[in-house]
Amino acid sequence: MATPGVEGELHEVVLKMRQESQEVLNVLHFRCDAAVDDMETRLLMALLVCLTTILRPGQGSNWQVVGAQGKRVSPTLGPIYEVAPPDPAEIQGEAVGDTMPTFVSVVVNIHTTRGGRSGRGRMFLAGIPEGATQGSAIQTTNPYWTIIINYLACIAGSFINGDDLPGANQISLGVLSRKLGTNKPPYAAIQFARATKLVPNNLLKTTNSRKIGHGN
Repeated sequence: MATPGVEGELHEVVLKMRQESQEVLNVLHFRCDAAVDDMETRLLMALLVCLTTILRPGQGSNWQVVGAQGKRVSPTLGPIYEVAPPDPAEIQGEAVGDTMPTFVSVVVNIHTTRGGRSGRGRMFLAGIPEGATQGSAIQTTNPYWTIIINYLACIAGSFINGDDLPGANQISLGVLSRKLGTNKPPYAAIQFARATKLVPNNLLKTTNSRKIGHGN
């Protein structure tokens, strides 16, 4: 049974990946700009299609997609809904050679309509193929950098929306600031700011919580 979304609701999505038996997560926040008939299809599956068809083929071979889960986090806390990858045969990274450690990531800055630090978010992409790196960076002329750009464009094409009146089933990516309200759900609507662009940084970053045995 499809999970509907009501205009104004905020939803939290966890994109689940795995590398070397270490859980690797991306946690993102979205707002229903209009009524949504099927959150599994319109939100979770749309994200997984971008992940599995665009990013995955360029990822290191010991990285894989596990699935995605979502839940309503405003105005009330809702039950978890989830989906598996669209094609179970296409979950593994395909890049030849070794993969950078689990705690090495490409950071993507999420810019929003709100200024200051409370209006910025980040997403960390693991599973970087070692052959795509040079020193402490991914060269912007490397094909893997183009894959990252295309992956973010796929997300932006579905979930970064302008100021026009929303269409049917429109959902916006954004950043949720805990400084402007509660630390745990349910959150207030004012804590959310709509994303305006996704900007990747080609300098490699470390995410200590992703070290094997430490967290995600």
